[in-house]
Amino acid sequence: MPLDSDQPLDRLRRMLSTDPPRLGVTDHRQAELPEVTTWLDLAAMLSAQDDPAIGSPPSVQPDDIAYVYFTSGSSGTPKGIAGMHGGVLNYFDNLCLERYIDADDLVVQLAAVSFDASLRDMFFPLTVGARTVITPKGGRDAAAALRVIVDAGVTAVLAVVPSLVRELVREADRLDTTVPAVRVILVSGEKLHHADVAALRRVFVNAKIVNMYGPSECTMTATAYEIPGETIGTDVPIGQPITGVSVQLLDRLLNLVPVGQSGEVYIGGAGLTQGYWHRPGITAERFVPNPFGRPGERMYRTGDTARVGADGFLEFLGRTDNQVKIRGQRVELGEVEAALSALPAVREAACRVWDATLVAYVAWSDTTPQPTIGDLRASLASALPDHSIPTTFVSMDALPHNRTGKLDRQALPEPPAERSALLDAPTAASDPLEDALIAVWTEVLDATVVGVHDSFFDLGGHSLLAMRLAARISDVLGTEIPLRAVFDAPTVAAMAEFVGRTTGDHTRTPVCPSPDGSPRLSPSQSHIWHVDRHLAPGNACYNVAGIFRICGDLDIAALTDAITEIVRRHEALRTVFPDLDGEPTVRLHPPAPTALSVDDLGTEPQSMLTERIHAVVQRGFDLANGPLWRTGLIRLSRQEHVFFLVAHHIVFDGHSMGNYYRELTELYRAFSSGLPSPLTPVPLQYPDFATWQRAQLEAGTWDSDITYWRNQLAEAVPLIRLPDGYPFTEDRYQRRRHRAKPLGEQRTRNLLRLAARSQATPSMLLMAVFQAALFLAFGQEAFHVATPVANRARPERKDMIGFVANTLLIRADVTADLTLSELLARVRASLLDGFAHAEPPLESLRGSLAEFTSDVHLAQALFNMQEAPDDGGGIPGLTITPVDPPDAWSRYPIALFVTQRPSDIDLHFVYDSVLFDPEWADSTVRTVDRLIDSVLDGDGDDNRADLPISVFSKDS
Repeated sequence: MPLDSDQPLDRLRRMLSTDPPRLGVTDHRQAELPEVTTWLDLAAMLSAQDDPAIGSPPSVQPDDIAYVYFTSGSSGTPKGIAGMHGGVLNYFDNLCLERYIDADDLVVQLAAVSFDASLRDMFFPLTVGARTVITPKGGRDAAAALRVIVDAGVTAVLAVVPSLVRELVREADRLDTTVPAVRVILVSGEKLHHADVAALRRVFVNAKIVNMYGPSECTMTATAYEIPGETIGTDVPIGQPITGVSVQLLDRLLNLVPVGQSGEVYIGGAGLTQGYWHRPGITAERFVPNPFGRPGERMYRTGDTARVGADGFLEFLGRTDNQVKIRGQRVELGEVEAALSALPAVREAACRVWDATLVAYVAWSDTTPQPTIGDLRASLASALPDHSIPTTFVSMDALPHNRTGKLDRQALPEPPAERSALLDAPTAASDPLEDALIAVWTEVLDATVVGVHDSFFDLGGHSLLAMRLAARISDVLGTEIPLRAVFDAPTVAAMAEFVGRTTGDHTRTPVCPSPDGSPRLSPSQSHIWHVDRHLAPGNACYNVAGIFRICGDLDIAALTDAITEIVRRHEALRTVFPDLDGEPTVRLHPPAPTALSVDDLGTEPQSMLTERIHAVVQRGFDLANGPLWRTGLIRLSRQEHVFFLVAHHIVFDGHSMGNYYRELTELYRAFSSGLPSPLTPVPLQYPDFATWQRAQLEAGTWDSDITYWRNQLAEAVPLIRLPDGYPFTEDRYQRRRHRAKPLGEQRTRNLLRLAARSQATPSMLLMAVFQAALFLAFGQEAFHVATPVANRARPERKDMIGFVANTLLIRADVTADLTLSELLARVRASLLDGFAHAEPPLESLRGSLAEFTSDVHLAQALFNMQEAPDDGGGIPGLTITPVDPPDAWSRYPIALFVTQRPSDIDLHFVYDSVLFDPEWADSTVRTVDRLIDSVLDGDGDDNRADLPISVFSKDS
C-alpha cells in the first residue's frame, strides 16, 4: 500500500482508518501516522553492512491481494483498490507478448509511486532484464522529466498521461530539440487526440506510440491501440481488449449496443481487481454480475462511454458523469475540451459547469497571439454544435492537475464575478437604459458580467434565446421590441440606440385572466371547430401525437397520478366545445381522476406494435363531449412499455407536448418517491389567453399587423391547384409518404457555424434551401411557404398547455438568376419581418381574404423546424426514448420537417402520393441535398452559393 508522503496528513489518515497496516517502511513521518504500529527505517536498511536474513517466500495464489492503491472518491473519501497477483501477471504477459521492451532498454518512471501505473514502470522492466530510471518529481515537472529522458538515454516511456505529453512536447519545442532514442511510448489515463500524436512524433521521431485504456479497478490496462503512421479524425481509438480481458458496451438494461452506438463500458476477465478495500457497498455497486461470463464472474461498471467504430476499434467518448446538459441538450465536456485544445493559441483547456453555464478554462500558448472571445467562439463553431460552445471563458496561467498528472476538474475555480480573469474586459454602462439592458442580457444569458459592446451571439445567444431576449426587453421597457432588433442590434450599446429611436407607442398589453369568467374560443379554435363539423367530422387530421418507449421498472400508479395532476393543472385539457345553434361554445369540466389504459401486447409479435400505435393515433375525438386527449400504455414486457399521448389540436400544439412531457417527468419523479408535486401553479390558463386574443382583435390592437399580412398575401399564386376542401376529402390525409435525409454531424456543424457567423438561424438557411428547391421543381417565382411559430416568447405563455401556436405564410420571391446567398438574405429579412407581425392568428385574416376552407390554398408547402424534445433531466431507473409515429402526415401536400438534435439535423420530406410520384420526391430530396452543400460551400474559395439558382436544376 504505497502512500505518498507529500500528500496531506488528513488524507493519509483517511486511507489508513479502515484497516491500519501492521508494518510500514519510511524514512520519516512515523510519529505523524500513529495508525501504523511498526516502522522499518529505510535509510537504516540501506546502510546496513550485512544483508538482512531472507526467509522462504510465502506461497502466493493468483487471487491473493498484491497491492492496494487509493483513488479519489466522488464523496471525497479515498477508495482503496485491491489488486491481485493474477491481474498484474496477466497484464505483464501481454506487455511481453507485444515485445514493447527488451533487456537493452532503459525505462523512465514518470508515474508517482501512489499511482498504480508505477507498477508498470518499476516491476515490468525487471521481468525482461531492463532498467528503470526515476525522475525526481515524476510528471509534476515536465522540464525535469525531459532532462532525465535526454541525459540518461531513455528508450521507453511506459506510463505517461496526455496532459504530460503536451508539456513534454512544449518543453522540447522551447529547447528546439528532438529525442530520437525513445522507441516506444505507452499513453493512458486521459483521452488522446491525433494532434497529441502528431506533436509527439515531431519530438520523439522514432517512437512507436500505443494508446491504452483501463481504469485502476481493472489492473491498469484493458485495451490497447498501436497508432499507425497515418491518423485521421480528432480522437485516437483505444483499440481492442488485451488477452484475458473482456470489454462489453451495454445500455442501461445491460443489453449489448449495436456497432456505432454508444454504451457504457463494462470490463471483465483476468484484469479485474478484488474491489474496494473494506468497502463492500460500493464494491457491489460497481462490480456487478457478468451475464456474459461463467456463473459467479463479475464485471466492472466503469462509468465511461465508448462505441465500436467501423474499423472494429473501440472509441472512447467520455465519462457518464461528464455528460452535462446545457439548454436541455447533452454536452460531452471532453468533446469541448478537445475542440479547444486543437486551437493553435490554446496550450491547455478544460471545462466545467457552474450554475447551468458551460465555462471554459484556458491556458494560452506563448507563441500564438491570444484571440478575442468572438474569434474563439467562431473557431469553435466549426467543430461544435451551438449548445456545446462555452458561454464563459476564463484565462489561467496553468490548469490544476492531481499527483498522477491528470486534470483535476474539481479544482477548477468558480468563474470570477469580475472580468479581470476573463478574455476581455467589459465596457461599463453609460446611462440607466444601458444598465437596464445589461441586466436583461445577464438574466437571459445567465451570464456573470456583460459589457455594453459584448455581442449577444458571442456570449452564447441562439435563436430561442433571441426570442426570449426580445420579449424580456419588451417587458422591462414596456414597449414592443421586434425579434429582428436582436439580430440587427446584438450588443447592449446597439440595442440602446435602437430603443432610443423607437417612438414608444407600441406598448405591450399583458395577458390577464378573463375578468368576467366567461371563456371564449380563440380564432384558431373556432376555425378548427368549423372544419371538424363541416368537412372532417371525427377526422384524425388534427391529432397531435407523442409516443415514448419506456424501459425499466415503471410505477404505473405514480404515472397515473402524474397525468391526473397535469389535467387538474391545465384547463385546456378539461375543455370541450358543445354546439349551440351551429356555433361553438366553451365548457370546462371539473378535475377528475384519470384512468390510464394498459394494453398488453402479450405474445403477439413486435410488428403488431405499429398497428396498435396507428389505431390510437388515427382515432378521432368528439369535440362536444371530450375528453380531447387520450393516454395509455402498450405493455411489451414487464420491463418495457410504450406510452402514448394523443390530443386534438384544438387544445394542444407542439410546444404543449414539450410542456406536458416535462411536467410528467417531474411529477413522476416526485410521486414515485412519495413526495408532493414540485410544480408551481400555472400563472395563466389557455381560456384566458383565448379570451384576451379575441379582445385584442376587437380592440384593433393588431390592425397594422393584419394589414401587413394582407399585403403579403395579395395576389397569392398557388404552386399547385387544389380541390375545394383539400385535404379533408377522399381520405387524403392517409396518402402521405415521406423521405428521410440526415445531414450528419459534420454538415450540421458547418451549418450551425455558418448561421452563427451570418447572425441568422439554421431555420433561415434551410428555409432558403427549401424555397430554392420549390422554385426549381415548379418554376413559380412568387409563392408562399407556411411555417409554424410557437408564439411562446412571452413568459406568461411559456408553460401553458393549449393551442397557442400560429402559422406564418412567408412570401418567397425567387428568380433563376438569384444566387443562394442573395436568397438567404431575402429569407432572413422576410422571416424577421414575419416574426415582428406574428401575434394575430392566421384565422383573423380570413374575413378579408377569399373564403378559403383551408390555409393550404394560400400556401401548398410547409417548412417546420423544431428541436428534439428534452428528456426533462430523465428519470432514475427508466430509459425514455421518443418513437416516431408510424404515419407521416401533413395537411400540406408538400412539407419539409426539420428536427435539430444536439449533434445532427434530420430532414423529413413529406408529400401527397396522389399528386406526386416517388421519382419526383426522390429527385426533389436530391435537389435539397445539393443546395445544402452549396450553401455550406460558401465558405470556400469556390463559392457555389454565389452561383445562380438555375445552375442547381433538378438532377443536373
